[in-house]
Amino acid sequence: MAQLLRAVTARGIMPAYTSKLPAAFAVEQQRSAGESPLPPPPPTPPLIEPLNQRELEVLRLFKTELSGPESANVNNRRAAVKRAAEPDLL
Repeated sequence: MAQLLRAVTARGIMPAYTSKLPAAFAVEQQRSAGESPLPPPPPTPPLIEPLNQRELEVLRLFKTELSGPESANVNNRRAAVKRAAEPDLL
């Protein structure tokens, strides 16, 4: 059954439904074994649109110890607007 679910998921057939099935089977197996299962976590919704390179760069900078202004290379709003105008972001 698991192999069939992987094949269906790989083909993109009803992904919202098929992604829930493995967790449902795991819960049922725990119930039948007498364990009290935790409810499955809600599925992560897909992004509406993919992130661009700058957004990915900013997310990577969040993992560092830099402050917000340091990661943006600016110290105030005025500098941020000036910086955003350089590559025609505004």
